[in-house]
Amino acid sequence: LGQIDAAVLPEPQVTMVLNADPHARIAIDIQKEWAKWHRGAADIPYVGLFINKTWADANPALAEQIAQAYVQGVKWMNDDPQAAAALGSRALGMPEQVLLQSAERARLAVYDYAKTKALVDEHLTEMWQFNDELVGDTVPDAGFYRP
Repeated sequence: LGQIDAAVLPEPQVTMVLNADPHARIAIDIQKEWAKWHRGAADIPYVGLFINKTWADANPALAEQIAQAYVQGVKWMNDDPQAAAALGSRALGMPEQVLLQSAERARLAVYDYAKTKALVDEHLTEMWQFNDELVGDTVPDAGFYRP
């Protein structure tokens, strides 16, 4: 609408704006900026699967099934972005082409326990150092993670 000069947006909103406004452009790629400060790694631990520990302890088999479904879903989306965009279009009411273009920038990945813990620990520690209230006054201990 031409009412703002800049905004930080996640995908697929970035793609929607770029498609809707011929004057819109990506001024800063946050993944590239992140990589400059993190040894070249553009992996931003921004989206994850979180399950309540008490519930997971009471339902370990179901918690594992949910985790595996998440892994399979990310793999399917990366392996077949066209089908994922078609499903996303129906589920989210967004144009399929927007979701397909968005997937090219989204870089969805699932990592093993050690890498996931290292990425999240680093991210939460940085947030805590910036403003401890962002993470509840302390960085979670090892009990926060489940291998």
